Amino acid sequence: MNLIGDPAAIDILANTLASRAGQVASVGRRVEARADSCRWECHQADRFRQEMRSRHSQAEHRAAERTDLSHPLHSHAAEGRADMSFLH
Repeated sequence: MNLIGDPAAIDILANTLASRAGQVASVGRRVEARADSCRWECHQADRFRQEMRSRHSQAEHRAAERTDLSHPLHSHAAEGRADMSFLH
């Protein structure tokens, strides 16, 4: 390990973050699918389905944010490996 951190640990962190992003997106898709499959019909049902679509969109947005955050971590780990190979 050096001043920039352990590249393997940073990669693990980035992979975990990306994996969690996939899980968040999956939950959002399931919420929307279950809401759309309800046989409930009335104004409140329509409002409920719209709210679940909104939650799905929020989950997709949060998942994308987490995926985007994982990319610089992978880059940082690669830079750390390059620096370490240069120093050795």
